[in-house]
Amino acid sequence: MTEHKNIGSNFDDFLAEEGQLDEMTSGATERVIAWELSKAMKEEGRSE
Repeated sequence: MTEHKNIGSNFDDFLAEEGQLDEMTSGATERVIAWELSKAMKEEGRSE
């Protein structure tokens, strides 16, 4: 069985090099918060 090693940097490193890490991280955080809020509202029977 051959063990595969990671080659190169990770995706966060790539985004940082492109100057997009902060923007992508904040956008992902906003989407998660919106999803969690929507889920909680549905569980309580409230409309979106």
